[in-house]
Amino acid sequence: MRLKVLKRIDWLMIILAAVILVFGMISISSAVSPASSSEVSLFELAKLANTEYSSLQLVYFGAGAVIIAVLLFIDYSNIGEFSEIIYWVSVALLAAVALFGSEINGTAGWFKIAGRGFQPAEFCKIAIIIVIAKETAKVTQDKETGLDTVKEIWPVLWRFMIPFVLIMIQPDWGSAFVYFFITAGIMFMGRLGWKKILVFLLLIAVIVPLLWFFVMDDWQKARIEVFLYPELDPMGNGLQSMRARSVIEAGGLLGKGFFSPDLLTQQSNYLPEEHTDFIFASMVESCGFIGGLILILLYVFLILRIFRLAIRAKDDFGMYISCGVGFMLIFHIVENIGMNIGLLPITGVPLPLFSYGGSNMITTMAGLGLVMGVDLRRQSWDLL
Repeated sequence: MRLKVLKRIDWLMIILAAVILVFGMISISSAVSPASSSEVSLFELAKLANTEYSSLQLVYFGAGAVIIAVLLFIDYSNIGEFSEIIYWVSVALLAAVALFGSEINGTAGWFKIAGRGFQPAEFCKIAIIIVIAKETAKVTQDKETGLDTVKEIWPVLWRFMIPFVLIMIQPDWGSAFVYFFITAGIMFMGRLGWKKILVFLLLIAVIVPLLWFFVMDDWQKARIEVFLYPELDPMGNGLQSMRARSVIEAGGLLGKGFFSPDLLTQQSNYLPEEHTDFIFASMVESCGFIGGLILILLYVFLILRIFRLAIRAKDDFGMYISCGVGFMLIFHIVENIGMNIGLLPITGVPLPLFSYGGSNMITTMAGLGLVMGVDLRRQSWDLL
C-alpha cells in the first residue's frame, strides 16, 4: 500500500518546488555575502559565502516537507469538517497579534518566538482557503448555476471580511489583498454571476477613495505616491524602488554571476531587504534577464500544474482548495516581481519558495500539500 501511495504522489510538483528552492538558496547566499576578490578560488569562495539564511531556508523547507507528508495522509474532506474551528482559531490569532504583536517594518503582525518572527497572517492564508472553499462548495456541489443569490454569497463574504479587517488594522495591506484575491478567485471558480461581479467592482471603486481619505495613514499614502513618482523621495520611500530597478538593469541579459565582486547587492545596505522582499532583483543582477525568465517559467509550470490537478479533483471542495492555493501563489508572484521591477507598489509580499522567510515557506508548502492531498484522493480508495 505504501508503494501505491508513493506512485500516486505528484512528484512533478515536488521537483518544481525543490528547483525553485535551490535557485533561491543560492540567490540568497549570493545577495548577503560580502564582496570578494575576483581572484578568489571556488573553495575559498565557499568558505567566505554567508550561508546562514540559505541554511535556515533549507530547514524551513524540511519542516514544510514534513507538513506535506502529514497532509497527504489526512483526507481533506475530514479537514473540511473542522472548517469552523479552523476559522475561529485563525480569527483569534489575528485579533491577538493585532493587539499584542511585535512591530516589524511598520506592521504589528508578528509574534516573537525564540528570537524568530511568527506571522499569523501567513499561516491563516491556508485557513481562509479551506473555509472559503468549504462554504462555496456547500452551495455549488451538484448545482449547475453556482453562486447566484445574496443568501448564498453572504456566508462567504462575512467569513472573508473579519480576517481582512483584522489584517488591515495591523496594517498589512499586502497580506490583506492576498486574502481578497483568494476569496475572489474561489468565488469566480464557483461560477459567481457576472452581475454580482460588476456590483463588487463598483463597490471597490467606491471603497478605494474612502480608504485613501479616511483610513490610510500618511506613510501609506506616501508609498503609493512614491510608487508613481519615486523621484519625490529618492533617499526615503523611493530608495528601494529606484535601487531595485538599478540592480535589475545592472544584470543585463546574462548577469554578473553569483558572488561576483561587481554585484551592487554585495555593497553594504545598497538594496535593503535584498534577501527577502527584493530577492528577485538580487537574482536578476546575478543571472540577468535570462535567469529572471527561467524563474518565471518555473512558476508558470507550477501554477499550471496546480490548476490541472484542481480540474480533476473529485468534488467542488477539493477543486476550490487547489484553486485557492493557486490564486494565493499567483498574487504573491505577480505582486513581488511587479514591485521589484517598479510596476506595482511595495507591499512586503514575499516570493514563494524563493524569498527568505519561514512563515511564508511553511505556508506555501502546506498549500502544496493540500493540493497533492486533493489529487491523491481523486478516486475513492483507502490510504491506510
